[in-house]
Amino acid sequence: MGRLEYTLTNDDYVAFNRYAAKSSPMILAQSHRIRTTGTLAAAVMAAVVFWFLSREPFTALLMTAAAAGVMWFIWPAIQRRAVNVQLNQLARAGDLGRLGETVLTWDERGITEAATASQAVVGWERVRRVEESGQHLYVFTGDLEALIVPKRAGAGVAELARFTQGKLAAG
Repeated sequence: MGRLEYTLTNDDYVAFNRYAAKSSPMILAQSHRIRTTGTLAAAVMAAVVFWFLSREPFTALLMTAAAAGVMWFIWPAIQRRAVNVQLNQLARAGDLGRLGETVLTWDERGITEAATASQAVVGWERVRRVEESGQHLYVFTGDLEALIVPKRAGAGVAELARFTQGKLAAG
């Protein structure tokens, strides 16, 4: 049986949500759809406006391509900023999850996360995957749900990752 003790903070939840926004196939697909739709909308608006302003096909075509290109290339920065603004607002407004002193244990049956006034028990059959960022280990139990384990908890984080990977590989 393994055991880790650490303190979960809003910053840990913000980090998880930023990670999910950059790595979740579902969120990435939605972002791609919005980027494509936004680019097409910018192109259509530019075509209409510049056609009415100039009545010159070459100018309208050039400005349409420019508007579409600008939208396509600035979208990732716009999305990143929007995600960061929303997460920071949520973090300022209140707690984003189970915060405070946390004890995480794991054994052959599963993982238990005991935090202040709450507890989560996860059987291995619920664990879908394990991913790491520079500062965290994420034990995913759903597409956008994970146990968040800060690497500042110590060397046991690597042990948890190996144990969990072994359980996933065993099926």
